[in-house]
Amino acid sequence: MCTSVFLKSPSCVGEGELSPEEQQELRRKINSRERKRMQDLNIAMDALREVMVPYSHQPGAPPGRRLSKISTLVLARNYILLLGSSLQEMRRLLGEVSVGMGVNTGPVPRLLLGAGS
Repeated sequence: MCTSVFLKSPSCVGEGELSPEEQQELRRKINSRERKRMQDLNIAMDALREVMVPYSHQPGAPPGRRLSKISTLVLARNYILLLGSSLQEMRRLLGEVSVGMGVNTGPVPRLLLGAGS
């Protein structure tokens, strides 16, 4: 039996056409995999929404309304960018304080200064 999604793919050459029963079974398997993929995606989106709830207030939106997938992803992206810029600013300030104090406390850990500092 040809298991390719594309019934005329090279892996099916020489096997002839699938019977209606084989086509139906193949379609069931494809649909089942897609359903599982979408369930996994929805579970991941719900987990991300749970983490983002404190940051998700949308002006004019009714309270308790769930964020859409795109809104959840945009909010998460913006939050990650904000955290990155905050970390860069902390690194910059830490460098200024270290230099301004004239105290040689040894090298600042790379975790704090980052790879480029």
